[in-house]
Amino acid sequence: MSTPATNKPHRDAEKARRQAAGYNTPRFLALNTLDAYVAGDQYAGRPGMHEESDRPLRERAPSIVYPIAQNAIRSNSDFVLGEGRWPSITSFTSEDDRAFDEDFGLDEDDSKILDKFVGKVVEQARMRAGMREMLDAAQGCGSSVGVCKIADGKLTLETVRAAWCTPTFSQDRPGVVTSLEILYAYIDTTYDAQAKEFVDRCLLYRRVIDETSDTAFKPAVALDDGQMPRFVPDVAVAHGFGFCPVIWYRFLPGALKPNELDGEAVHAYLLDEIDSLNFALSARDRAAFFAACPPIVETGVEEGATPAEMGREAVVINRAGSPGPNGAPRKHDSYGVDAPKGRRRAARVLRPGAVWTYENSAARAGYMTLPGDALAAVDANIADLKAKILESLAVVDIDVENAKTALDASGKAQAMAHERQLKHCRVIREDFGNNCLLATIDMFLRIVLVKGANAGIYIAGLKKVLPILARFQRQVANDQGQTATRWFPPHIDLVWGPFFENSATDEQAIITGTTAMLDAKLITRKLAVQRLAAEGIITCNSADELIEAVDAEKAEAMDSMTASLERLKAAGGSNGAGDDAEGDADPSAQKAAPKPPPFAPKSAAA
Repeated sequence: MSTPATNKPHRDAEKARRQAAGYNTPRFLALNTLDAYVAGDQYAGRPGMHEESDRPLRERAPSIVYPIAQNAIRSNSDFVLGEGRWPSITSFTSEDDRAFDEDFGLDEDDSKILDKFVGKVVEQARMRAGMREMLDAAQGCGSSVGVCKIADGKLTLETVRAAWCTPTFSQDRPGVVTSLEILYAYIDTTYDAQAKEFVDRCLLYRRVIDETSDTAFKPAVALDDGQMPRFVPDVAVAHGFGFCPVIWYRFLPGALKPNELDGEAVHAYLLDEIDSLNFALSARDRAAFFAACPPIVETGVEEGATPAEMGREAVVINRAGSPGPNGAPRKHDSYGVDAPKGRRRAARVLRPGAVWTYENSAARAGYMTLPGDALAAVDANIADLKAKILESLAVVDIDVENAKTALDASGKAQAMAHERQLKHCRVIREDFGNNCLLATIDMFLRIVLVKGANAGIYIAGLKKVLPILARFQRQVANDQGQTATRWFPPHIDLVWGPFFENSATDEQAIITGTTAMLDAKLITRKLAVQRLAAEGIITCNSADELIEAVDAEKAEAMDSMTASLERLKAAGGSNGAGDDAEGDADPSAQKAAPKPPPFAPKSAAA
């Protein structure tokens, strides 16, 4: 049944918002504020800069909210996990670690099976998108939360907003979550058909994930005193993992204080500067608007004179209507075409063809204009604020005018131009890769082992990988002498590629330089291969593996050549090139050309 649209205030709206605010913890408010500065909702509930209001301009919502924090977050995520920058995930298939560590070492065959299976896990759980979401969220508020689970027979990664979550960590294993509570208040709106009005009420959502189950509770009605209502379980899933399947990632936390849950958002100390930038942009917008449509000034006009027909002021059309944080209206919400008549002020018509006529010959009309350089100081202030914020964010901004020049530059030149940001992104790679990406893969492997082949998981290679994973789960004794099952994850590493692809000229210069250093015996063959791999010119899991493959092919070519010479000698030999032409020599005894190495520069391969 459809309900009529109306601008009439909802019944109990203020009460519901007050109740919701009563359940907001200081941590929630802090993280919610950081999130709002990313989404651009930090000014929700304020009157607009162009609206009729007695508030000073700095207490209003800026007309332009520049998403500089969001742009910085996306830029960092592009460099870390963007197109072509996803890392290789490997257990080093060329290395046989069984001799070194017979308990947890992997031989070459097991490594190949494990690596292929990990690739299937990444694909099925859509980890590329999930990791991007978690990195974006962690940069935005300091933390991100992922829940690993099985849904419809597939491994699935669910991301949850950190501001709603409260984790409990293991006392003896820092960073390991033993339980997670998801709790938040929201405004529920229903339509009272009898009273013909909308009614708001505050409800609480709660979900608890622990080592045995994942329980969602029925929404509970908020209480006026801010106490927790009684929650009734709604859907309880006994996952049976034996551990809490939650990844809690703190973004570059530094030295954490006791009981501190979150890392540090990229813009945590830049909120005032972001406000100043938004108001400076809005002031320029406001000034430019009035410069383009300056106010009309009349002198010598008698009181009550109407030199033109009357109309009304334009009303901004409602773009959104969706609630912002805590149910407050978003910054773009305003009165629509059905706004109360009290908001529609009379105004003189300015349409084309409208003529203003004054009966008093002394009357004069003119425009209130700005000097030609009035916006120069504002532009300089905006440029200074933006530069300072980007410097603090460690983001390199390539403006539109220079974008083509940057695209035409070599990979080395682009890397040098973005050097400051790339240094920061290398730190993000290391921290996020170890504490979130690999931790999530480890969690999925553990889930696969626990549930086994009979738990309805449908993923390629499951039967082959289970015996390998079983070796990494052992019975160990704790401090109290009790025996418990402990998971020791297999050794898996991330191999990150270059941030920018090398051009053909870049590759040739690197190869020439590396070859010269090798010929001069300044570096070993292994270091030469590692340098070429680090520059993205060749791809290999191990320098030793590639050198062994090249040596093996050289030996094979040499053996083939020796065998050909032996056959020639046995057949009587041949001393001239004319023998082949006359058919006296065995064609099969010709010299075997050496095989090319198992790698080549990308430019040559192209």
